[in-house]
Parts: sequence; structure tokens; C-alpha cells
Amino acid sequence: MSSVKSCCHAESAKSRPFPRAAAALGLVALGVGISLHLHANHVSHWWLPLVLLVVAHGAIISALVWIIARHRRGSSGVSTHSAACCEGHDHGEHSKVIRTPRAYDWLVRTLTLGGERKFRQRTLDLAELQPGEKVLDVGCGTGTLLIEAAKRVGPCGSAQGVEPSSEMVAHARRKAETQGVAASFAEGSADHLPFPDASVDVVFCTMVLHHLPAPMQAAAIAEMRRVLRPRGRMVIVDLQRPKTVSAALSLVTLFHQVSSNATAPDWQAVESLLKQQGVEPVGRRAMWGGAVGAIIGRRSA
Repeated sequence: MSSVKSCCHAESAKSRPFPRAAAALGLVALGVGISLHLHANHVSHWWLPLVLLVVAHGAIISALVWIIARHRRGSSGVSTHSAACCEGHDHGEHSKVIRTPRAYDWLVRTLTLGGERKFRQRTLDLAELQPGEKVLDVGCGTGTLLIEAAKRVGPCGSAQGVEPSSEMVAHARRKAETQGVAASFAEGSADHLPFPDASVDVVFCTMVLHHLPAPMQAAAIAEMRRVLRPRGRMVIVDLQRPKTVSAALSLVTLFHQVSSNATAPDWQAVESLLKQQGVEPVGRRAMWGGAVGAIIGRRSA
């Protein structure tokens, strides 16, 4: 992808926190070690430490997902919205808008086993953001991705997000202010973006399409293409049909299948929609062990 000259310099990479998944694997490894030691000393039921640790991890993670999902479904702050787009929506002509941003953030951390930051960074890498570029995140949620994008484009660029939930927008604004990041957030829906034609260099749409009926998917892609500048890039990240056992058993896959009844979008149909709108797909990527897929497109001149 072409680079863009700017008066800004990209922010230096920050040290990555110790992943929680590594801590979990460390405890499982400890259980393996204890079990092997007991086996070597001919202790009956030597396998119990390993089994107990594995089962305990699974039970804790499953309980967290169940509690958050139950809270989300039963919360009085969830309302229907006919043209909104963000994670947690029901299918059909109407969608549900999340009104509990803190619960949503906890859910994402749980499903990604503490790897949300790495997932967001990989998503941003797909667009090859340059300092000074203008970025739009459609269905920005609590703003995590957009805030990281704003750091990459720097003060000479701009980062804008659109999200139907006023509570999520307010939370995203507070999050950006706390981190000292210049990012703007507006209420709106994917099929009616409140931005002028050809006004942004890069458009992100992550984990949104699978909650939209086909007509809204087409309208959303048309809107994203409308606001995209010639030769601008579009990055769509969403569920994909698992092709491996690890992808099928991923918490991301299991949660969407069990709790939200979401299904992976038809990626061939998405590609066709992009081409019809004058956006040429230039790359496909598998993410999160194959549970999630990404498509990168470029608008023709």
C-alpha cells in the first residue's frame, strides 16, 4: 500500500504487558509438572492436579462469559435500533444497541484471554496507517481500536468513530480523554454515516457485519465506500466459518454461536459487494487462530 507524507512521526511502540493467557498456560504447565512428579513416585491418582487445573480454568472462563452475557441480555439499558451496528445485536430487521460499555469491555477481555490489545494492533497493521491520515471506525464501540489508530496517525491526522449507542460514545470519549488522545466520536449508524463524501483515508469495520441483515450490510459497505477517498483503504474484520478444531473451540466462536446466535457473514458476498462499489479486495487474512477473518480493500481512483 502507498505511503503518505506527513509532518508527524509515528509514536514509538510501547512495551507490551505480560499476556494473561501466558499466565494461564503457566499454571497448566505447573499442573503437568506436579502430575509427572506424582507419577514418577507411583502416587495413585497422579493425574488429578492437571485435570483440576484445566477444568478450573475452563469453568472460570465459561462462568465469566455466561455472567456477562446474561447481564447484557437482561440489562434494562438494552434497546432496539433499526439501523445500528455494533457487537451484541440480534439478527433480523432490527438490532439491539449495547448500553453497558464497561460490561462490554470486560466481555472482550474475557473472550480474548487478555489479548485484545494484540488483536487491535494486528487489525491496525492491515491498513498500514501513516502519520497524517484520516481514519474512520464504523461501529467503534468503546473506542479501543480508534484510540490506538489515533496514536499511529499522530496530531497531524484525525481519528473519528461512529457508534449508535450514546452510552458507548460517552465512555469512548472519557477513555480517549484519560489517555490524552485526540479522537472524536459521533452517534450514528453504519448505513447512514454522518460524514461527507471522500473525506477519509482509511475505514475500519470490525466485528459488525455479522449482526446486520443482508440489506444493511450492502448499505453499510456503500456508505463506507462513499466516505472513502480515491485509493483509500477499507478493512473489514469479522467472524468466519471455523476450518480447524482450535478455531471452532475458540471462545470468540463459541460465545457468538451460543450467546448471541451470530453467524459468520458470507465473505464471498462481501467481496462481491465491495467490487460492485468500486472497492477492489487486495488481501485476505485469518486472525485469532482462524476464528476471525479480515479483508482489505482499496477504492479505485
